[in-house]
Amino acid sequence: MGNLLLAWSELQLNHFVRGDVVANSIGLPEFNILAVYEDADGRSIMYEGEVTKPPKACPKCGCVAPHYKHTVDERIVQDISARGKLTYLKIRSRRYKCKDRGATFQEEYDCIDDKERLTMRFRVHIQAQ
Repeated sequence: MGNLLLAWSELQLNHFVRGDVVANSIGLPEFNILAVYEDADGRSIMYEGEVTKPPKACPKCGCVAPHYKHTVDERIVQDISARGKLTYLKIRSRRYKCKDRGATFQEEYDCIDDKERLTMRFRVHIQAQ
């Protein structure tokens, strides 16, 4: 995967004014798409994004107080093919710190399997094969 990331070149996004337009075009509305990249040989495409809404509650204690932003990690997951190309989503994944208990937790995603590096729809596609 490391060599794949070195080969990405940024595409021109003249037709997209807002990130949510791109997100809706790939069918993942929980993400705001920040950039789109294509590898040098044109076989793969990567959408870089972040969650549109912060978590409402701490998953460990359930408190709904605003949480501190703790750190940001990058996570790459594979999605179903788009326009005949291998498709990936590079997520800027935030960790938060609970103001009540001090516990840290990571954002959770409805469309991504927590244990795997696949979108749920790609998992269904693989299982159907």
